[in-house]
Amino acid sequence: MFAITANVRGAGKSLLVDAASWIAYGRPAARKTFTRDEAELRKVITAVAIEATPSVLFDNVDQQIGGAALDAALTAETWSDRILGRSATTGELPMNTIWSCTGNNLAFGSDAGRRVLPIRLQSPLETPEDRGDFHHADLLGWVRDNRPRLAVAALTILRGYFVAGCPIQASGEWGSFTNWSALVRSALVWAGAADPLATRVAATANDDARELLAMLIVGVEEADPDGKGVTTNEIERLLSHRTDEMPPCPTLAAAASEICGERFNARRFGRRLRSYIDRIWEGRKITCEKGHGKVNRWAVRPANGGFGGFGGFLESDPEHGTECVLPEGTASDAHGTDANQEDQIPPNPTNPPPSTLEPTDYKCGKCGATLVRKAETLEVNGWVNLDCPTPGCKHVKPVRIMAVDSLVEPSSRNTQKETSSGIY
Repeated sequence: MFAITANVRGAGKSLLVDAASWIAYGRPAARKTFTRDEAELRKVITAVAIEATPSVLFDNVDQQIGGAALDAALTAETWSDRILGRSATTGELPMNTIWSCTGNNLAFGSDAGRRVLPIRLQSPLETPEDRGDFHHADLLGWVRDNRPRLAVAALTILRGYFVAGCPIQASGEWGSFTNWSALVRSALVWAGAADPLATRVAATANDDARELLAMLIVGVEEADPDGKGVTTNEIERLLSHRTDEMPPCPTLAAAASEICGERFNARRFGRRLRSYIDRIWEGRKITCEKGHGKVNRWAVRPANGGFGGFGGFLESDPEHGTECVLPEGTASDAHGTDANQEDQIPPNPTNPPPSTLEPTDYKCGKCGATLVRKAETLEVNGWVNLDCPTPGCKHVKPVRIMAVDSLVEPSSRNTQKETSSGIY
């Protein structure tokens, strides 16, 4: 969707859409009313699909843009819905419509922000509608009269790009619109125009969902400066304690007000936190960890895991919920770092002291069997993996001990110990 906004009213937002529509389709864009009512919006989209309307404009939108129906229409190649007043459906209809919207200070909710390409008109005039010194006084009339020449000019850019061999012009892609990005965007950049995707920063900045995520991350950090995690009930008690009418966590209070209104609701606030689990903002994310009594504790962690976002000793086994010492060469792959740039990575924290537990104290947390060290298991800087001998259990526990030989299976006690340097 092309979202046209301006610094003042009367800057020509709708005129721009109509001019482009006249060049492409020989007609102005069809006006439709945008609504946040999902059922009504689906009816509008279905009507557009049935009529095969080539260009649609939501004009002068004064509310948040988004919703499941619109999000689907913007990326779907086909559309199907129930016909109004009948039990039959429309079948698979092609969805080739160009969607546009205009408005001042447009905001994008739900997942619409990533589907929007913003265009901002900047006028130096206080009342641009009163301007009379235009090069073409009747712009749409001039476009209609010169449409063949303008259409050929646009197609010539594409032809020249193909004749040049479609050289790659800009880095990055626009997810869900890769074909447009590879063809139209690249052709424009090749012809000397600015990268159209550079304006998408504005759409991300006006994404209300992302703004709330930022408030929640900063707010949870306010309430949990030590990183131990905080429950929704603790958040409620914290927000209820005011000094001089000022909440101790102003950002968290603002987020709670946005989610719950005037009265805090722990259940509603927790559901919203859960919807943002693992979403990343400026290198951090919200996590949900089980505390004492299996109570959810909310915390902010580095997006890349480990210490300070630089990885660490251990890597989780997603299938069995266990941890293990990483084999050689996988630490940099798992955490997106370059092994040849170790000088750029801060050192890991000091290793904890060796365990004083006896070998029989290492029990499998899943089946209760005594863990053993297999013959082929390497010792890495005092760390070693202990495996559960129960067939099918596959539980692994990394430990750091002094007498690792006492944990080796009987058949391998005479095997020469293998050692290696570095943390894997």
